[in-house]
Amino acid sequence: MKKYFKFLLLSLFLFLCAFFVTPSSSLHASTDSFYYTCTEGEQKDGSYIIKISKDDLSYGCKNISWALTTAQDNASKKHPYIIVVEPGTYHLDRCLYAYSYTTLYVRGVTFISDYDANMFKIGHGGMAGDNQKGYYYKDITIDGGTWDVNKKARVAIKGAHTSNFTIRNATVTNSTDSHFVEVAALDGFTVENCVFKDQIVSAKRIKKKAFAIEAIQIDILIDSHFKGYAYEDLTCKNITIKNNKFQNVCRGVGAHTQWNGKTHNNIYIGSNTFENLKSVAIECLNFTSCVIEKNTLKKCGRGITVWSYTPTNGVFSSKKTEAPYTLNAETIVRNNTMSIFYTDISQPTGIDIQGYTMTKTTKQNGTTFKRGFYGIKNVSIYDNKITSKGNGITIRNAREIKAYKNKITCTQKAINFYGMVVSDACKQITLTSNTISSKAKAGIVVYKGAKASKLDKNNISGSCEYGIWISEANVSSITNNTIKKPKYVGIRVGQKGSVSNIKNNTIRYGASQYGILSFGGSHIKNISGNHISNIGGQKIVKR
Repeated sequence: MKKYFKFLLLSLFLFLCAFFVTPSSSLHASTDSFYYTCTEGEQKDGSYIIKISKDDLSYGCKNISWALTTAQDNASKKHPYIIVVEPGTYHLDRCLYAYSYTTLYVRGVTFISDYDANMFKIGHGGMAGDNQKGYYYKDITIDGGTWDVNKKARVAIKGAHTSNFTIRNATVTNSTDSHFVEVAALDGFTVENCVFKDQIVSAKRIKKKAFAIEAIQIDILIDSHFKGYAYEDLTCKNITIKNNKFQNVCRGVGAHTQWNGKTHNNIYIGSNTFENLKSVAIECLNFTSCVIEKNTLKKCGRGITVWSYTPTNGVFSSKKTEAPYTLNAETIVRNNTMSIFYTDISQPTGIDIQGYTMTKTTKQNGTTFKRGFYGIKNVSIYDNKITSKGNGITIRNAREIKAYKNKITCTQKAINFYGMVVSDACKQITLTSNTISSKAKAGIVVYKGAKASKLDKNNISGSCEYGIWISEANVSSITNNTIKKPKYVGIRVGQKGSVSNIKNNTIRYGASQYGILSFGGSHIKNISGNHISNIGGQKIVKR
């Protein structure tokens, strides 16, 4: 009885608590509470808080601009300013210009753009734009907010000439034919725990498959590409893009313009999700010292590109003449999972490592680029899981590339796609311990003048026409591979291909024509120790 009486009293107490809860507590229970708990003015840690209420924003967002200007005049490294906006939905009637040592705290806030320009920009506005150089502005942060571009063809967030620019906990959405975030000349750029979704693409761009619109573009300071700032051949460095979601956008993060010979450096892109992208998820053009890991890609036109040079009109230089060079990428691509579909103007490819061979001297953007090898070297690709309707991994015009322990599934039947491709002016390429299930043309192809060091311990299965195909290329060794159920040939060496050793490979089942075939003026120095069984054709043929 006493227990029952206690239960009744507890139930009555909980009922009264719920009934007499204050309106403000109920109203803000599901939104960010910092605005309601922080105190305006000087804080114990030296920072200064300015609070912007709903009433302050009744007639537009000029009070946020006023607060940002106040921070410009008063903030310092020891006394940074934090501008906190009350949660709610506001129509943004101006661009918000931010300066050094300023945080704009807008969790729980939705901004809808009513202004045909950027929503947030670092530095001065106006027709003249910003005229600072170097990494001039310091320690600027956007924390939170839904930034709705309202279908306008405008970049939402733009920044340059800055040291330590951070965007966290934000959602950016609803732009037309435009980047969500565009940056250049930054030393320290972090984007974390953000969502980028729903880029609108015009019918004209869709028709041309013109999808070179990164959600986050790491750009260069060229007036034709990046207006509103002082021109300078200054690149970005110390970049972290992690724990973000990219949904229904053209491209994820990266660059399609470059300063020749001056790289974006020290870049980490990790633990992001890319879903339903028309083009490439991660685009590393002229990037060095990169780690790209633990990203999940679902239904993307392409996966990850690591390029030294673009043959399009996106290459710039401060010199009148540029000579060929090889980019030392020092890049790791590991532990990424991806599914690749055919939506882009380029071939669907999981991971694409690519340099460029210029066959004739060319003039681009006022600079003469001499003919020769503009290659790439020093990239490691491992422990990635790739499902592709096109190619798995492609390597072109490259040196010192290692691809190992990747799992590749190619689902498109027998057209000119491959599990792994090595082509053009490649040297010192090793493909080892990869698992390839391929319905495409071949599991591994080395062709068009490439030189590969070794193809070793790969496991190739599926119904591809050829397990390993060498054509007009040189390979040091093809050893200890297991090839199951190739449609026609297990290992095919033709068109003046050359291999030093084909040794200790296992070829079983399928192979309706040959286990190992050498033809067309090809040369194999040694064939020995191979185990060929239960195939439909002849075991080893040289003709």
